[in-house]
Amino acid sequence: MSPFLEEIRKYELERVMPFLLRGSSILEIGGGAGWQAKMLAERGFTVVSIDVAGSQYEEYRLWPVQVYDGKHIPFPDNRFDVVFSSNVLEHIPHIEGLQG
Repeated sequence: MSPFLEEIRKYELERVMPFLLRGSSILEIGGGAGWQAKMLAERGFTVVSIDVAGSQYEEYRLWPVQVYDGKHIPFPDNRFDVVFSSNVLEHIPHIEGLQG
């Protein structure tokens, strides 16, 4: 990961940390290389990260990232305390069709 991108990720985590209860279970959607999932896990959270197949970050994996179809979350409702997603919306083609 580039130093610039790493600084952005660190800043994002610093901003969200005050809102997370210690020990929470977190689902990260759009995990990429798993950098933020790894950082959250190192801070005591239970983290599961998912991303679509063919993510451009697969070769840089730092944390296990499960593949999913991008539409159906492969976990039951209420399985996680928190859902976290960062820098994902700009990668969704035809996002206007997904609005509910």
